[in-house]
Amino acid sequence: MRKNFFIPGIYDYIFKTIMTNEEHIDYIQFVICEITGISKEELKDNFKILSTFLPVEHRCQKRGQVDILYQYGKNNYIDIEMNLEYSKSLLIKNNYYHCKIMAEKFYVGQTYENGKVIQINLNYFLIESKEERVNLYKVMNIYSHFIENENFIKFHINMENIYNSCYNKDNKELTLLERSLLVLMETDIKKLERLAYHEKFLEKVVRRIIKMNDNEYCIGMYDKEDVDRKFQAMLRKEIEEDARKEGMEKGIKEGIKEGIKEGIKEGIKEGMEKGKFDSLMKVAKNMLNINMDISIIMSLTGLTQKQIESIK
Repeated sequence: MRKNFFIPGIYDYIFKTIMTNEEHIDYIQFVICEITGISKEELKDNFKILSTFLPVEHRCQKRGQVDILYQYGKNNYIDIEMNLEYSKSLLIKNNYYHCKIMAEKFYVGQTYENGKVIQINLNYFLIESKEERVNLYKVMNIYSHFIENENFIKFHINMENIYNSCYNKDNKELTLLERSLLVLMETDIKKLERLAYHEKFLEKVVRRIIKMNDNEYCIGMYDKEDVDRKFQAMLRKEIEEDARKEGMEKGIKEGIKEGIKEGIKEGIKEGMEKGKFDSLMKVAKNMLNINMDISIIMSLTGLTQKQIESIK
């Protein structure tokens, strides 16, 4: 383990290891029951940990991968997502996964009426200015409050609020759910052990987190995740800024050339797309200059191998 360095359970590799391990079924089921209100008896019925890859319907479609996916009963699914940084694209992606799971049920002959699809988002950020710790979302008419589909359910959990409000509290002042979520965020080993004290399923989770912090592969995965997250943020910012500048300039010129309002709108749209592509090609060229592997460049930029090779 690195001196003065501890990887918390909220990070991808540790979180997924815990939440997909049969040894931690009691922990997993407790957290789900407390958040959703599902009874232990109902959840334990045919409870399964499923593959996190969502089916692909055609060649051009990206293969989606949820963080964690469970099934219980005959036709009920629970998707758990750990979200560390806010972005609109993240919320859109998670909505897509939620809808995809709901749609996928019907390809195997299950009826439209039966079964819940629940998504639990563990967020380390706010999506609304005022949030409860546990926030329930459904598709609802904002005027009549009529809920369109009782089986399509989403929870957003304010992890940061839980951490900040519970950090200095004694175990006696904390609920078991608070302790269960805090063990994923805590970076002090002594506090971790105190949070798990006298609760067997929490003690198992804490032992797992501490053990994985001694694992060089885990540390390497954490480093990669941290670098990838920072790089993706930098890449998004650079692309958006370049696309905005180039797109506006090219769009306005094209619009003026056409001489009509519709031409300006279309020109701006085309310019934005061209600006984004040019920015990606510029970033890819810089990556090639430092001998980065083409497969990695493709993964990070979304460009094809042919497009990248045309830069050389």
